[in-house]
Amino acid sequence: MGRRFIALLGFSLLAGCGFQPMYGSLSPNTQAGIELENIELSIPNTRLGALLHNQLADTIYSQGAPAEPAHQLAIQIDSFERSTALRIDASTAREIFELQTRFQLTDIESGEVVYTGARTTTASYDVVDSQFSTLVSKEDAQTRAVRQMSDDIKLDLGWHFSQLTE
Repeated sequence: MGRRFIALLGFSLLAGCGFQPMYGSLSPNTQAGIELENIELSIPNTRLGALLHNQLADTIYSQGAPAEPAHQLAIQIDSFERSTALRIDASTAREIFELQTRFQLTDIESGEVVYTGARTTTASYDVVDSQFSTLVSKEDAQTRAVRQMSDDIKLDLGWHFSQLTE
């Protein structure tokens, strides 16, 4: 009985101070969610750019891209691969794919850059004798890195917009 009371008291105190979980919902019903819905994406027209654009669009738009966006998110993408494990014959056994982005959020009306950020994520894959299997593994690593990058950017922007509403 006493433990339940203390737990309820703790939760009620957290609710009163405005606590929100770091990975909580950024639903379109929150101010941060509304702001995320009003972003135009500007991403390079490359394979990785297309993957990131589509993943971000799926993540932040609940009803499609905005007709009249309030902000533009410009993203620059760099990617690198490096060997991390070698076989006895000195050939590569495992590689790491690293995806780096730099982004800036611009207010379309004023042209002012309101937020900038940079993120890095990695995904690894095995290098095997079959070139096709290695290619499929590499593309899967790229897809996983893009998915993680999309989530990181959304959380970063959500944090930025939530700070504006406090």
